[in-house]
Amino acid sequence: MLKALKNEDILFFNNDDEFYKFCVFPETIITKEILPDGSECYSADFDFSDQYKNALAQGKKFMILDENSQILKHGEITYRVNTKPVEGLLEYYDFPVCKECNKEN
Repeated sequence: MLKALKNEDILFFNNDDEFYKFCVFPETIITKEILPDGSECYSADFDFSDQYKNALAQGKKFMILDENSQILKHGEITYRVNTKPVEGLLEYYDFPVCKECNKEN
C-alpha cells in the first residue's frame, strides 16, 4: 500500500490485488437458515477485514492507482463466489493523482 502523501484521509493502492488484500478477510462464513417448511438452507458469505472497516469508520477514502482496476470500475469486490459493494472508493476525477508523487521509495 502506498502512503497518502497529498491527503492523510486517502489511502492509495497500486492495484486491485493490493486493495483486495487490505479489504477482504479471506475466510468463508457458512450460515444455516431454517425455512418455514422446516428444511435447512445453507449459504456462504465473506466479511471485510477489520482494517478496512476501521478505515471506513475513520472516514478514510481509497484510491486504486491502476487505470484498469476492475474494483474501481464496478465498485464491488468478489471473494470466491460472493460479491459485495465496496464503500469509500474515489474515482480519478474525485482527486488529482500524481503517480510520480506516490511511488514507493
